[in-house]
Amino acid sequence: MATDLTNLVVGLDVSLAVVSQKALDLSTPQESLSFSKAFALVFGTGALAANQQFSDRRTLNASANETLDLVGALTNGFGGTISLAKVKAIIIRNTSDLLASPTIATMKIEPGATPPDNCPTIPLLPAGGIAVIACDSADGFLGTLAGGSKDGIKITNLSGSLGLQYDVVFIGESA
Repeated sequence: MATDLTNLVVGLDVSLAVVSQKALDLSTPQESLSFSKAFALVFGTGALAANQQFSDRRTLNASANETLDLVGALTNGFGGTISLAKVKAIIIRNTSDLLASPTIATMKIEPGATPPDNCPTIPLLPAGGIAVIACDSADGFLGTLAGGSKDGIKITNLSGSLGLQYDVVFIGESA
């Protein structure tokens, strides 16, 4: 399925800065760690490119789950059906702590019933947590997806009594 978009530009920056210290009798040694990676994708297919995106704020009742079908079941903000053959980024943020009545609901992210190849599992994402998985290679990080049962990402509310809210973004390409 081709994309209905005429342009898509993606900039994703991940950075980390850590300074650790240990006070000793006569000095306080320090270690610094920094890491950053910028992903810049342009409109198209192949390495460093993407042509489809899906984003949504979703809710799940206590103990509920849903499987998000990446091939042919979700619609973008313009009403067009997305069909991701290659996945370049998945960003999921547990926003339960931002609800009008905040909760501490936790969530699990995993492959659907029959998992896509190389699909990671995140066993626990607490309220306020964010998971970012990104790859700018031509194949993305799940390999090539096709319609059927091997194209779902399952989200589960691990709380038996609290509602869950989360934001999700999928970025990829149609071919």
